[in-house]
Amino acid sequence: ELVFDRLATDPKYAMRRPMMLPQLLRAVHDRKSTQHQLADIFARDPALAGNLLKVANSPVYRVSEDPVESLDRAVAMLGTDGLRSLIATVLVQPVFKLAATHYPRFPEIIWEHTFRAASAAENHSAQVENGDPFAAQLLALTMGLGAIVIYRIVIDRCRTLLEGRLPHPAVIVALIDWQCAGVAKRVAASWELSERVLTALEEQRPRGVGQADVVPSPLGRSLGFGRKLAALAVLHEHRRISESTVRASMGQDGLS
Repeated sequence: ELVFDRLATDPKYAMRRPMMLPQLLRAVHDRKSTQHQLADIFARDPALAGNLLKVANSPVYRVSEDPVESLDRAVAMLGTDGLRSLIATVLVQPVFKLAATHYPRFPEIIWEHTFRAASAAENHSAQVENGDPFAAQLLALTMGLGAIVIYRIVIDRCRTLLEGRLPHPAVIVALIDWQCAGVAKRVAASWELSERVLTALEEQRPRGVGQADVVPSPLGRSLGFGRKLAALAVLHEHRRISESTVRASMGQDGLS
């Protein structure tokens, strides 16, 4: 636990907080922000600006043959919801593109689960909790980032601890189960995310022997729902379980 606490925000394993993140999050949540103000914030971060233009020129948003080259126009095309999704995804997706020589499908599967979890948590927050869909989406993405960071730390440390041998997959799984929420919370804290986001991540920590269960907050419930449904969806997509198993598994928790 001390190792993960020390290395969770190490740039070798995680990513540094995007430069303009705090200002961008405030601006997107502020209804008084103008399109020009948002475009100006994107312009100060080349990576964000590049991703904004890339998305605006994708078939989903592009409405004419002329390329979108103006940040103001790109902001107008995506709208508030589109910008929120873009910000959240751009924050974490590069980390999932690591070249994994050990268990090469791991980052791909984790990203698939994370992306589905973010979508499910976002919808649960909006439709069930009447909460903050963007925060729920960001939470799920941060949890996925935590899993990747743990994977990278374990593989790197085991080169020394196991004299070059790979850890058994069950060891990696157990460490992700036990440490993911804590690592995600440390990353979120280093990015100066809100206290309610940190609280929702803390609620995901597994309870030890003798520890009382925590009553989750609305954001915590949306995150838990999203991660469980996404896990079942990935298993179903890869033909490991049936649709009836998915429905029965969600029904056990009283979830529709």
